[in-house]
Amino acid sequence: MSEFVTTHLGVVYPWQLDAMGHLNVQFCVAKFDEGTWNMFFELGLTPEYFEGAGCAMGAVQQNITYRRELRAGELVEIETGVLEVESRKIRILHRMRRRSDGEVAAWCDLLGVHFERQSSKSRPFPEAITARASELIVADPRT
Repeated sequence: MSEFVTTHLGVVYPWQLDAMGHLNVQFCVAKFDEGTWNMFFELGLTPEYFEGAGCAMGAVQQNITYRRELRAGELVEIETGVLEVESRKIRILHRMRRRSDGEVAAWCDLLGVHFERQSSKSRPFPEAITARASELIVADPRT
């Protein structure tokens, strides 16, 4: 089993708050999305790969569990691991932590499918990407 990889460091800005003074859901999702793109890079799913292979990734399921609120000025860290990888799909888990004490603010469990852009049909990952994803499999700490 691997360790989680840091995929995003950021801050909660006052303009990202909701009416209750907490990090708004839309900005929480955006921070997880930035973590996803950084994890894709770790796997070899780079912009150059997508352009050259004519492929893309599509999120088909995303489940977020909110554990605590984040407020303006708090620093956040997204850590990401692979839960499972199959021929055409990958499931990753993001953990959003408050940097000051490491407390988990939210989890994001995301299922993505690799597909051809022109046909929109799923396509197997290249072997090197599947192998790299297998190296980054983590135990699910939520269980």
